[in-house]
Amino acid sequence: MGTLQTGSITGSLLGPILGGVLADSLGYATSFKWTSISIFISDLLVIFTKEFRIEANKNTKSQYTSKVQAPYLL
Repeated sequence: MGTLQTGSITGSLLGPILGGVLADSLGYATSFKWTSISIFISDLLVIFTKEFRIEANKNTKSQYTSKVQAPYLL
């Protein structure tokens, strides 16, 4: 959760700064064009990227309570 929150705050802080720098240095039309191209490429990567699933061993627990910790957390 901390990593997700850090990414969210970082994007909220750096996004307007970078957008303002791009708009001042390149102009609005160019910055909008390059932003739309990068979003389109990201969209294609999300749509066409294959998801790999790792099967769990049948001998291990798949659910843990708050009293039992997962082996990788020890």
